[in-house]
This record gives sequence, C-alpha cells and structure tokens, in this order.
Amino acid sequence: MTNQIKNIVIIFCVIFSSINFTTAQSFSDKFGKGMVVFEYDTNAVLNFYNNPNEGEPSLNISVRIDTDSKQLTLKLTEEQQQWFSPETFWDEEKLLHFICTERKGNWCKIIVDKKTNKSFWVLTGLKLHFFKWKKYLPNTTQIEVIDTVSNKAKYLRCIISPSVKNRPYRCLRIQKVKGNKALVEFDKRNCPDYDKNKFEKPTYGWIRWRDKKGLLINYYLR
Repeated sequence: MTNQIKNIVIIFCVIFSSINFTTAQSFSDKFGKGMVVFEYDTNAVLNFYNNPNEGEPSLNISVRIDTDSKQLTLKLTEEQQQWFSPETFWDEEKLLHFICTERKGNWCKIIVDKKTNKSFWVLTGLKLHFFKWKKYLPNTTQIEVIDTVSNKAKYLRCIISPSVKNRPYRCLRIQKVKGNKALVEFDKRNCPDYDKNKFEKPTYGWIRWRDKKGLLINYYLR
C-alpha cells in the first residue's frame, strides 16, 4: 500500500469515526448512561426512590448474615424476590451491578429487574458508584464478540480498515472505548488454549461494542 493510499484510508477513517461517535450518543440516551455498582457489607442499605430528591425512600434492601452459611447476603422480602434481578448479582464478591438509564446530579435511575425494566432512582455515594460505559468496560476481565462475522476487529477505527486476522474472539480485553467502538487486546494470557505459533504477541483491533439494538458483546467480570 502506497503512502498516498494510506493517507486516503486515514482520512476516511477520521470521517467514519466522527459519524460513529455522533451516533453513539443516541445509543447512550436509549440504552443507558453506564453502570451503577453497589459494594455492600454488614452496614449497607440500598435505598430505592420513585423520584430523585425525595426525602424518604419508597423501599430499601438491607444486608444480613445468613444463619446457615454465616455469609453476608441481601435481605429480600418475598415480594422483592419476585422482581429483583439486577444486571449482575454476586454474593461472593459482595457486588451488585445495575444499568443506569438516566442521571440527575448524583442521582441515577437504575434497572432493578432486567426482565421487565422495572426501575428506581438511587443516590450514588460511598458504596454506590456510577461508571460511564467507557470507564466500566475496560475494567471487565474479558469480553467476547457475539457475531464475529459482521463485527470483525479492524486495525483502524473505521469500516474500510483491514480486519485483524487469525485471532480468537473469546480472548479479548477492552483497552478503551470511543463512541460505539472499542479498542480490544487479543492477549494470550486471557486464552488458556491459544496456539503459540499463531498467537505469540498481543494484537490490537477495533470492534463495535453496541448498536441500536443493544450490546454486541458479552462481558465478564471474573
């Protein structure tokens, strides 16, 4: 490839990247601003509000020590057990993850039931943290591309860039997010059955991590 052709590709990539970034803002408005992470301990209480700036919560979830396992667990009423289904719920790590659909100051509207999109407002603070998607995804342990045919990794952040070849799409870590694109690292440390002859050094490429319908990746936190 001549230098002239390379320069043309780079110019087109800049144009396409700007278009994708603008489109990604509407994705954020429709599918959420990011994630709210609740770190709980024996003193933690998660208060839910119908509206921001309300004086009293409409309901709350507290933490207790299970009498059998002697482990910390959430204290849910029978009614709450019917609908409480956050994005991620791990007793082992003492973490809850909720998709945040709206923000007003330190208030976030979170989805508490991912099956029905039932939502409440919460006030972020010491144990309740908000992360934009571009900050949240690089902290995941690994991601995989759902459709590797239509969403191949590209060397540059545009549709006309050459694709990354011979790399397993289940061994990825996100390095950074720009608009609806994510720079991923193909790293052998994330893939125990990698082929040493083909996959000796980390390689980088850009993928689409979301579109108008939602996420185009599966992400893992452990």
